[in-house]
Amino acid sequence: MKNKLSGIIIDDDEDLLEVTSMFLELKGIAVKGTGYNGCDADRLYQQTHPDFVLLDMKMPDYDGAYAIKKIKAYDPNAKIFVLTGYIDYPFEKDKVEQIFPKPYDIKKLVAEIMQAC
Repeated sequence: MKNKLSGIIIDDDEDLLEVTSMFLELKGIAVKGTGYNGCDADRLYQQTHPDFVLLDMKMPDYDGAYAIKKIKAYDPNAKIFVLTGYIDYPFEKDKVEQIFPKPYDIKKLVAEIMQAC
């Protein structure tokens, strides 16, 4: 039997974290953890080894660009999906699977995650 697809969600918007987590769980995707900055993303990725990361870019303290560098150094094959209201935010866009501008279509996001993973 195949293991359930799993991910972590990192965003400083608590409402977005809650809604996205609930939707993913309803679609049969396990949410192994949530966090509020790039440091949380790095720690959670190394602790939980998820199939994918949903990551905001502009967050206090440690941003999404920090998380991408740390996660990719740990696992170059990590699948990272960016959810951002700041499309022009400076980060290594070639290191992520896809970028979803906020507000994003959550059904399309789930379809892309399932296809990539």
